[in-house]
Amino acid sequence: MRLPKKIFHRLTQIPFETIIHTSRYSREYYFVGVRNRRKGNECVVYTVPNNVAPKNFNIKAIQRAEFDLLWGFLLKNNVLRTRDFEILTPELIKEGKCCVSAFFGMINKIYPGQFKKGHGVININNRI
Repeated sequence: MRLPKKIFHRLTQIPFETIIHTSRYSREYYFVGVRNRRKGNECVVYTVPNNVAPKNFNIKAIQRAEFDLLWGFLLKNNVLRTRDFEILTPELIKEGKCCVSAFFGMINKIYPGQFKKGHGVININNRI
């Protein structure tokens, strides 16, 4: 399967409150939607459990420019590591490394079975 160069617009296909990731501690990340939230820019919004109060959720977002940059890097290199997030999107990673799992969860919902994730690395399945 050939993956398109841009997919941000496809994120709207993910239904509200879809679980996009379950952590190793069985904590769930939920998809909220595409919004204008952070700094007035278009973002994809998701929630993650609060580490202090796990039943309360923190609202997080990935800006469209950040998402497009990470997606393009993944397509070009067939792999995306936590370190790549730190270099490419330092403001995003400052909010927490949960963005790596959220990014994976979202792209995996759009293209199920096309990616693998483990130990801070996302790979494209058919190009490993």
